[in-house]
Amino acid sequence: LAEIDKQLLHLEVPPVQRLSAGTPSVKEENGLVTMKNAFYEIVFDCRDGFAIRSAVNRFSPETRLRFAPNSGLEVISEDRKLSGKDFKTEKISISETTVQIRLVPKTSEPSLALTLILKADDGPQITALVRAENTGKKRLGADIRFPCFKELTIGSLQDTWSLFPQYRNLLT
Repeated sequence: LAEIDKQLLHLEVPPVQRLSAGTPSVKEENGLVTMKNAFYEIVFDCRDGFAIRSAVNRFSPETRLRFAPNSGLEVISEDRKLSGKDFKTEKISISETTVQIRLVPKTSEPSLALTLILKADDGPQITALVRAENTGKKRLGADIRFPCFKELTIGSLQDTWSLFPQYRNLLT
């Protein structure tokens, strides 16, 4: 057993940092909404529709979260796939640590208005809800995905390998 132990590579894992609870906050400036709590900082771009511009996990701020530029919202209605960029921001309202973003389509179809509700609290999450309103006269079916992170990559490939000896490597 001692022979095997000498062959193993020993890794030291740094201790998990303690984050101060911090005060959750939401602010809007020129169509960019920044939401923070002790765990996350997320920027939503509402200047031309809706998209998630950036996201940071404060436990690992140096780990880059990458995703497609049209991430944030996806609506599938009547065989059309729309992103948040197919909507325009009608109104942004902030109350304490909650932001409501009202979106309407840039075209007449679909006849669907959305209110995105995001709330930061001092826990480890940011709550995301969507309220949909049929603004037309005919019945409307829609599959709404919110929040939607497309092509999400966390860190670099070399940092996301997991080795399970005698089993497999796992690339996440």
